[in-house]
Amino acid sequence: MSRFLRLIRFSHTIFALPFALGTLVVAANGWPSLRILVLVLICMVLARTAAMLFNRLVDWSLDQRNPRTASRHLLISKSAAQALLVLSTVGFLLAAATINRLTFILAPVALALIFFYSVTKRFTSATHFFLGLALAIAPVGAWIAQTGRIDFAPIVLAAGVICWVAGFDLIYATQDYDFDRREGIRSLVVRLGIARILRLAQLLHVSVSPQSLVRSITGRCLSLQRHCFTNTKPRNSMWPASIALSFKATRSSAQCS
Repeated sequence: MSRFLRLIRFSHTIFALPFALGTLVVAANGWPSLRILVLVLICMVLARTAAMLFNRLVDWSLDQRNPRTASRHLLISKSAAQALLVLSTVGFLLAAATINRLTFILAPVALALIFFYSVTKRFTSATHFFLGLALAIAPVGAWIAQTGRIDFAPIVLAAGVICWVAGFDLIYATQDYDFDRREGIRSLVVRLGIARILRLAQLLHVSVSPQSLVRSITGRCLSLQRHCFTNTKPRNSMWPASIALSFKATRSSAQCS
């Protein structure tokens, strides 16, 4: 079991949780039901597991040649990885189907998008942004799980997630600069150089911050305005999570526009 968890980097699942759980709490205008919370967590874990297994299988021979990843294929057999991919994929589809009709319809689309990331390096240098897109599904999916519909607010957060994740992945990809250049892999790091890539990553991260600040300020003003007219205290005013606060502002802006 420990080898399997290392293969899919299970501990890294926590990085996507704030986006999904913060969105879920905001969409519910409070704490979601235990049923929805558990199902969303199950879907997140299974979707990420399936995506990581698919990535490992697609890059099986490539990872063997890369010094940084050469030991991955030794953790479990290829046939075991294939079987676990099928199980996690089916589990995700079943869990999504039990939430609501829209999550059931869109579950295959979500899987297709997160699987698609693993093959993008074969034809584009912008693979980092496709990874961001794969993780950006988390807040949108959580919103749909709670509300049963697609709204503007989670789309805005998803755009921020794309920039945030792509920036970190660009930094991470600098480790494979020599290998990617030697293997002829399409890589933005090889194309632009490490110095330019680090500046691009910085720009992507900085571009997210002002948007979050504006949404946060706008949301507080709208919340105060509603409080003055209704004499009711906003239910979520005590949430400490900045991502939930800024996202709530986006939702408020979308509803009032």
